[in-house]
Amino acid sequence: MGVLAIFTAGALSLLLGQGVKVGNFTLPRDVEYSGKTIPQGVYQLSLETKGEDTYICIWKDEEQLSKELAIIQDAKKNYAKPVIAVDVITQDKDQFVRISVFMERKVYKAFYKCI
Repeated sequence: MGVLAIFTAGALSLLLGQGVKVGNFTLPRDVEYSGKTIPQGVYQLSLETKGEDTYICIWKDEEQLSKELAIIQDAKKNYAKPVIAVDVITQDKDQFVRISVFMERKVYKAFYKCI
């Protein structure tokens, strides 16, 4: 379906001491996370690293709604500022919201199943 929204974030800062704030993004569909619904809307996103694992975290009004292990790939170019790309993909008749964060020379991806 292509990229629905791309947002650039400002300088990196800490978000509630829970990782690196990346910026705001729009969730285009209702998604499921741990048996709960996260409705479409505008949210904050952060990256949190524990050991060798990096997580993409969704926040709303200082409450952490999700913490999804990121799939990390090499980026084709260097991104000086983080860029968030959000799109909807179909896999085996299910739809997922794919959140991609392009930062430095890495791409961090997380998938949330649409409801």
